[in-house]
Amino acid sequence: MAARVWVPGRAGALAPLDRRALEHASIVLSLELLRRRTALEIEQNLRGDLLADLLAGADPMSPSVRDRAGLLGHDLARDHLTLVAQVTTGGRPAPAGAIQRALTEAAALAAGVRPRPLVAVHRDVIVALWPVVATGPAAGRPAADALRRSVRSARGVDDATVAVSDPAQRDVLNAYRTARGALTVAGHAGRSGSTITLDDLGVAGLRTLRTYLDSGMDRHLTARALTLHPNTVSQRLRRIEALTGLDLRSSQAVVDARAALIVLDVAEGADAARDRA
Repeated sequence: MAARVWVPGRAGALAPLDRRALEHASIVLSLELLRRRTALEIEQNLRGDLLADLLAGADPMSPSVRDRAGLLGHDLARDHLTLVAQVTTGGRPAPAGAIQRALTEAAALAAGVRPRPLVAVHRDVIVALWPVVATGPAAGRPAADALRRSVRSARGVDDATVAVSDPAQRDVLNAYRTARGALTVAGHAGRSGSTITLDDLGVAGLRTLRTYLDSGMDRHLTARALTLHPNTVSQRLRRIEALTGLDLRSSQAVVDARAALIVLDVAEGADAARDRA
């Protein structure tokens, strides 16, 4: 059943002519509902294709990608948070039908936000590129909380976990990988069914350390690269030092940190190869 047609203000059975008129009206309404549903499906497929290209490494600032995004109401020139939502049913990943219904709820939420977030399904999770400056739910944890509430309301979904990355403009792929990794870490840590930020799991510290080393151990350059305040970078580095016992002013500690990150990259590469296999 697609819809119900109510005829108010009448008692008793319809006259034959009224019944025929109502049948014709129902056909017209059904065709209009079908047209709207088809248009929404096509639009959502285009968003899914755009997101898939971005997560395959397409440059968000290239004219062709920006034009495609602009036609769908998205401004990729802005910094975006990457929100990744995993929905569950009975404590297990939700089936495809429930994920699609959750996507419908997420898309309805995004439709009320300006500039509009880009929301689509990618590898059984719902991904939202959320503009940092937007009307509607604020960026950061409030946006992730709003997304979690919307997808949880879908029929067949029992709960959801949403991870949110730091802001990024061009580096959409790494932001997605970081948020997706945060979901995995949250699951192992028993943090499923909640909103997760990178600071909650210490993932932000790892990203900060990598950027700090790549920036020649310049805190201001690191802050600029991560779109953070320099004081935030300093706080994260102090926490890394406290957790690891490293003194990042020591050349030997820097060598050890770089070696550890290389080992981590090799491990992640092996995991990715197993996933492709």
